[in-house]
Amino acid sequence: MELTRLKGWLLAIGFVVLVAVPPLVTAMDETFYITLISRVMIFAIAALSLDLILGFGGMISFGHAAYLGLGSYAVGILAFHEITNGWLQLFVAIGGSAVVAFIIGAICLRTSGIYFIMITLAMTQLLFYIGISLETYGGDDGLPTDRSEFAAFIDLGNEWILFYLILGFLVLCMYISWRLINSRFGMVIRGCHENEARMQAIGFPTYRYKLLAFVISGSMCGIAGFLLANLTEFVTPEFMHWFRSGEIMIMVLVGGMGTLFGPVVGAFAFLMFEEVISGFTENWPVIFGPLLSCSSCLPSRAFGACFPNRRPVMADPILKVEDLMKSFGGVVATERFFFDIQQGEIHAIIGPNGAGKTTLVAQISGMLKPDSGRILFDGQDIAGLSAAERSHLGLARSFQITSVFRHFSALQNVALSIQARQGHSFRFWKPAARDSSLTEPAMKILSDLGLADRANVLADNLSHGEKRQLEIAMALATDPKLLLLDEPTAGMGAEDSARIREFLGSLKGKYSMLLIEHDMDTVFSLADRVTVLVYGRGIATGTPEEVRGNAEVRAAYLGEDDAAHA
Repeated sequence: MELTRLKGWLLAIGFVVLVAVPPLVTAMDETFYITLISRVMIFAIAALSLDLILGFGGMISFGHAAYLGLGSYAVGILAFHEITNGWLQLFVAIGGSAVVAFIIGAICLRTSGIYFIMITLAMTQLLFYIGISLETYGGDDGLPTDRSEFAAFIDLGNEWILFYLILGFLVLCMYISWRLINSRFGMVIRGCHENEARMQAIGFPTYRYKLLAFVISGSMCGIAGFLLANLTEFVTPEFMHWFRSGEIMIMVLVGGMGTLFGPVVGAFAFLMFEEVISGFTENWPVIFGPLLSCSSCLPSRAFGACFPNRRPVMADPILKVEDLMKSFGGVVATERFFFDIQQGEIHAIIGPNGAGKTTLVAQISGMLKPDSGRILFDGQDIAGLSAAERSHLGLARSFQITSVFRHFSALQNVALSIQARQGHSFRFWKPAARDSSLTEPAMKILSDLGLADRANVLADNLSHGEKRQLEIAMALATDPKLLLLDEPTAGMGAEDSARIREFLGSLKGKYSMLLIEHDMDTVFSLADRVTVLVYGRGIATGTPEEVRGNAEVRAAYLGEDDAAHA
């Protein structure tokens, strides 16, 4: 609470200082600073827009300056044709940037890593060269332009009025960003950054959310371009150069990614420092570069941040796997595998390391596509469905390696799963943290798992056993028909394992479960049936007693099967 109050005071002080700039510098006869601070605020808007996808969404775009250029050309080209209406120019700047962001995002978001970066960079350079080729609008030399015309009392020819208009847009963009990142939509975007595989597993079609965030980010940067054209009264393809994109990214890095005020601080630090150093030497980049490299090594947040229904046991299988095949090159991970899970049954899959157990779970959950075969869930062939679509049908999974949202609290982790269950999260205004339809059922599930007193603790600060419990809580929060539990007691001590075993036992009959487990005490105390998997093949299926007495199973676990393969 104290930190929130401090941020509020700092924000208020910063706003008052900015409001005081025009009269103060005019009294000092240093009106140059009105233009300089105006430029800082414009680039603060651009940096803030990039941080929406970079800091909060983890999308590393090296082409963000494209929207800065598009926004400025909306002013320049329309003014060239004697259309100086500011509202129309602003609409074109935002709309044009949104359309281009949609096209670029639709392409690059189907990739990841270096491919994503290179596509955004290539698209920006394409727009840069298109700008150079537009000889009618100045080409490489740029295009002088008139300032936009609004109502009579908004005369942008007056430096004070333009300054306060830019300040107003900065405050508006900060407020919109704050509402977005704390809304349900914002929680999804932050969750995608934190752990996209887990987001898909709990039912979020992440592509559409990331694409919309990309469009919102581009539109906001288009506003910065509109303001920049009015400030400079000149537009040029240089606004879209990749070097400009790099500068905007540096502003975000310097101020702190994933923070609301960091990009504003970063823009101020970058441009003011550039101004000071360039006054001493023409070779200022030689000094500036190493300093920026050092500053980017600072922590990314240096400047501050923000029960399921019971189901009856039925006779028909809830899951049926038929003739499943999966290979990686010459290695067969799943070989003509057949098995089923009855409704309300706990079916365990056991086998030595490398037997293909996790690969099987990945195919059932939709994280991995099988080469052939059928996967029938609740009577429907789901082999062609995505992980998110399968989650909405009632499949929920935990991961072999703990997979939670480390920088979210335990309560936020479970609330995200409930949010996925409730339908779309294109809700941009109400803070998710104050949404009782998310927090109350999330607290109920945490209480059932004995984690109520840890609800507000960051998942990263939970013990290993608590994280494994949290994963199960997240799976239950999606209201599943079938739980896919991949080694839920892995890495736990005896006490934690017993607690998980007892809890899963309490769910027996209420949920169907596929249990992958090495702890034989857990397997034989919980499972109704057990299937043994060796080298991707099912070598035995039966009750725990039948499997325990199977000679082929004993041979596989004693290593005789390995010797035979050799």
